[in-house]
Amino acid sequence: MGMKKKSRPPLPKPCIFCPRPKGSKEHFWSEWMHEILPPPPPENRHNRLVFKYSPFDGHSEKGRRDTQGAIHTIKLRVVCASCNNGWMSQLEEEARPALTALIRGEETTLDRAALDTVAQWVTLKTMVAEHNDPDSAVTPRADRIAFRQTRAIPPYMRIYVGSHTVPFEKSAGFLRNSQAIARRSEDEHSTIKKLERIRRALRNGPPQPSPPLGDVPNNIQTITFFLGHVFVHITSTRVDGFAIEDIALVPTLYDTARIMPAQAAEMTWPRDPKFTLDQVNEIGGLMMKALGAQDYYWIRRNVPLPHSAVATAEQPIYTKTAESGSQPIRRQ
Repeated sequence: MGMKKKSRPPLPKPCIFCPRPKGSKEHFWSEWMHEILPPPPPENRHNRLVFKYSPFDGHSEKGRRDTQGAIHTIKLRVVCASCNNGWMSQLEEEARPALTALIRGEETTLDRAALDTVAQWVTLKTMVAEHNDPDSAVTPRADRIAFRQTRAIPPYMRIYVGSHTVPFEKSAGFLRNSQAIARRSEDEHSTIKKLERIRRALRNGPPQPSPPLGDVPNNIQTITFFLGHVFVHITSTRVDGFAIEDIALVPTLYDTARIMPAQAAEMTWPRDPKFTLDQVNEIGGLMMKALGAQDYYWIRRNVPLPHSAVATAEQPIYTKTAESGSQPIRRQ
C-alpha cells in the first residue's frame, strides 16, 4: 500500500498592497486615536456583521454578534508588517495633526496640503475596510499597489468630511454599502417597440460592467463612519460615465464638504451645517435608495443575469441600517 502524500499547506494570502504575505493586524480606528475618541460603552461589546441580499438566495448574514471588546479596538489582518510599520505608519503620523483637530472639533483652517493628507489617510482606511469582506471589495489590486507606491487616490473615489450633532460619547460607527452594476445601453432607453428591445437583449445578452470588474467582485460603494466630531463619507464609482452624486443629491454635503477631488484651497472647521444622526444615516444609505429607482442592471459575480443583485452592508454601530428605497431622494 503506497504512502499517502502529505498535503501542502495553502499558500498565505498576499498583503492587499504588496506581494508579501499578510499577517499584521491593522486598526481601523488608529491606535493613537483611542485617547481622543469617545470612551467605549460600559458593556464594551460590539457587532461585526455583513448583510447580503440576492434575489436568488434572499437575505443572509455572516459575522459575529455581541463580540467582546470596544469598537475602537477592531483590527483587520489584511496587510503585511512591512507595509503596516513602514509607509502606512508614516502616513498616519503625517495625517495625525489635522485628524486630531477634526476629531476634537477644534476651530482651525486646514490648507490644501493638510486636506490632501487627510484624503490619503481616508483612502488607506477605505481600502483596508473593504477587505473586512473581500467578497464585496471595489478597489482593484493595481490601484491599491499604485496607492502604496505614489499615494495616488483612484479617480473614481470622492471623499467628504462634515460636522454632526451626535453626542460625542456615541460618535463612533461604520456603515458600508457595496454593489456591482452595469449601465443599460442607450437603445434600451429609446422609443423602439418593447418586442424589439427584448429581441436585442436576447441576442446581445445582458450588459456587462464597464470597465470590467477585474479582480474584485463589485464596482460601486459608499462608506460612512464617525471619528469623534467629524463624519467621513466616501463614494467609489468604478462605472464609466456614472457617479453616485449624479443621482443621490445632497447639496450641503456634495457642494461644500468634498476634500477629494479638490474643491477648495482650504477648509474651516467645524463645518456648517451640522448633520443630525438621521441625516448621516440617510447619507449612508443614499446609494441603495437612489439605485433602487434607476434603470440599471444588477450584476452577480460570474452570473451576469439581468436584474440580479448582490448588496452588502456592514452593520453600523450606534446607527441604523440603510434600507433600499424606490425613489431617489434629495437632501439639503
